[in-house]
Amino acid sequence: MTATTRSHHRARADDAPERRCVASGRLAARGTLIRFVRAPDGGIVPDLAARLPGRGVWVAARAEAVERAARRGLMARGLGDGPTPAPDLSDRVAVLLARRALEALGLARRAGAVAVGFEAVRAMATAGDIGLVLAATDGASGGRAKLARLVGAAPVYTLFGAAEQGAAVGREHAVQIAVNAGGPAQRLATDLDRLAGYHALGDDDRLRRE
Repeated sequence: MTATTRSHHRARADDAPERRCVASGRLAARGTLIRFVRAPDGGIVPDLAARLPGRGVWVAARAEAVERAARRGLMARGLGDGPTPAPDLSDRVAVLLARRALEALGLARRAGAVAVGFEAVRAMATAGDIGLVLAATDGASGGRAKLARLVGAAPVYTLFGAAEQGAAVGREHAVQIAVNAGGPAQRLATDLDRLAGYHALGDDDRLRRE
């Protein structure tokens, strides 16, 4: 999976409560972190919704931070009683972040907040209702640049293939998807930002206008 976003669109949790990352010791907004809790089997699992009961520890939503916290025993120390993180915990988190984002996209579609295909996206853009856009990683680069120009300041995410996006919105393939501004877009944007940030992208990897 390639993870790219427009650089100005980062996790928008500036006003959210802060938590301390056990990997770095720094305070950060909750929307930029992942909570981990002890599982009944003695392991450690991510609590992406931050709703599971019991003691939790917070780690920056980046693969390198999760790996560092697990490798150095920082999660186990924070959770007490020596729970053990799985060797592939970081990879599991990446899969769950992607799944959560696609589920949020599906919820937006069921709420009637999604436009699929270039012409439908164009109509939403003309109405001024776009909250965010997803462009398939396997779509033509020229098409992504054209889409970015069409939607103006709306953030464009290139995180999933057309088949993955299509499955989320009830289509075989979906190269371009727009989501109405509002509640569904806000939750989806938070999940997409966290997924993109997990891959620790640099500025050169983000989608540019051409």
